[in-house]
Amino acid sequence: MQELSTNVSQILNELMNENKYDRRIRPGFGGAPTEIRVNLVIKSLGPISEKDEEFILDCYFRQMWVDRRLRFNGTEVPVLSMNWLFLEKVWKPDTYFLNGKKSYLHKITVPNKFLRIKQNGELTYSMRLTIKASCPMHLKKFPLDSQLCPLEIGSYGYSTSDVTYIWDTAGPVSLNKGVSLAQYEVQNITTFESLKRTRRREHRFDEEISTLVVHFQLKRLTGYFLLQVYIPCVLIVSCSWVSFWITKRDVPGRVNLGVTTVLTMTTLGFGSRSNWPRVSYATALDWWVIMCFAFVFASMVEFATINFIEKRLKDKKNSLEELKRLYTERHKRMMGLLGQASCDSGDQTSLSAQSAEADDMVAAQMEFSEFAGAAPQPLAEPTTDSLMPTLFGKKKAKSSFDYVMAKLERLTEKDLQDRFSVVDIYARIAFPLLFGALNAVYWVLYLYYISDELDADVFALAGLVVGKSQQTAV
Repeated sequence: MQELSTNVSQILNELMNENKYDRRIRPGFGGAPTEIRVNLVIKSLGPISEKDEEFILDCYFRQMWVDRRLRFNGTEVPVLSMNWLFLEKVWKPDTYFLNGKKSYLHKITVPNKFLRIKQNGELTYSMRLTIKASCPMHLKKFPLDSQLCPLEIGSYGYSTSDVTYIWDTAGPVSLNKGVSLAQYEVQNITTFESLKRTRRREHRFDEEISTLVVHFQLKRLTGYFLLQVYIPCVLIVSCSWVSFWITKRDVPGRVNLGVTTVLTMTTLGFGSRSNWPRVSYATALDWWVIMCFAFVFASMVEFATINFIEKRLKDKKNSLEELKRLYTERHKRMMGLLGQASCDSGDQTSLSAQSAEADDMVAAQMEFSEFAGAAPQPLAEPTTDSLMPTLFGKKKAKSSFDYVMAKLERLTEKDLQDRFSVVDIYARIAFPLLFGALNAVYWVLYLYYISDELDADVFALAGLVVGKSQQTAV
């Protein structure tokens, strides 16, 4: 065993001789580009933040390449496993994550990375990383949406003439068993090999950089939102319809129910949005909350409307009763004046009084005509013969007095109650039917017709695809 250890040490000393190996120069410098094979083993995925449009994954990140300067023979061990200290003595690719936001290497209890060297000079560089990367999201269908989160890998300083990246054919990306997310389901993982054009500040021409792209297709699980938003909203809307079965005379009860449901809907739909995505457009959940709030508010407005109209009709009834009283009093006075006129037809004072009363009658008629909505008609100078048939209703044409009496008969208390009870009866049927129809339209549109708008924008992140994509069903 000691002899083997001594032999390995001699081989490493010979390989790392500064006269033979320069770690600053890539393998095959001046010739073909160095090919870096990459694979990922994902230990955990998430959390995914719609608010910040980012996702986090914990993985083993492995890179493999061939450095012919490190070929060796003369040992029974085909692979030499080195710890993280040996990494400082060999050349390594300057790989980074193009859309990374904040990533770090695990260092407890030691830096979690190692290097293995095979006899043919193939090196395997593995490290454990936690990566936080940006994930552009389309949230018009939130929370009925699917997302495609990319992870892009490339060289920070080398162009395609020096370094190229390819996915390991043995398995580019794999998930450990038991990897799951609280609000998402990983449907599949797609990998690409692509090229990106970039312009270095020191150069006047564009350079191509070899990159690897992996897309995580995630389907949001709607169970949380069904239990916390959709079902409570339906129950609150249904509670607002209870007011249609409460008598309209119970004003405090109906008002309290309407105000309570509106405030509850406001708190549930608009007050608890701290964890919802903050976007400038309306999401599917926003439209749902707006629809439910509109129905709750309409239930309260329905009672306010019939209460207001009832009050107006009662005021009109009171005005008609006052006109009836005025007609009756003036009729009695007119009858008295007519009796006096038959006894003393030459009395000028009585005639003057009669004329004044007749003028008052004409004014009352014109006043009521304006109230009843009919255009006042100019009347001729009233006489006893013309007033008597009008007062007693003997004219064929309908008189103002008859109109007052007919209106009063229609505006009875029972009629008012029946009229507005019918409004509540219709509301009991119309509100649930309309809400059910809008629900059907909402779910059909967002589940079958409105797309996630993923393809064009997300695939543009990968640039020009140069190799065949590989899909891993999960």
